Amino acid sequence: MNQPNFVCDSLNYSIAHPSNWEVGNDVGESNGISIGGVSLKDVSYRKHSYTLDWDSISIADYDKLMEIYNKHLDDSEDITFTYGKWSVASAGVVCKMLVSGRGFVAGDGDTLYYSKVSIVLTEVNPR
Repeated sequence: MNQPNFVCDSLNYSIAHPSNWEVGNDVGESNGISIGGVSLKDVSYRKHSYTLDWDSISIADYDKLMEIYNKHLDDSEDITFTYGKWSVASAGVVCKMLVSGRGFVAGDGDTLYYSKVSIVLTEVNPR
């Protein structure tokens, strides 16, 4: 199956499919009206952001996400994100990552529980 994949330097992990997701459009634009009343629009860039939510992620997959995220932060390395379900990310896109807080869902012990977490990936380069 085509799971989301994250590469940061030497780390390369595929993670279970998210429970929910959203692909957003980030557009840098300037709008105005000319002296003659003509509407004007100038677009300086456009890129995508990807929000992935897991309602019940295993500790193993959460640890992989956090290892990628920490490498991204500690070494200032970008993340190459690939997800075959979306044509805009199927070939891999270079991104910055944000991770939400972690919520407990179910389970017990040190390794037999599940968490709730969200991440946001924003493309580095405009399209």
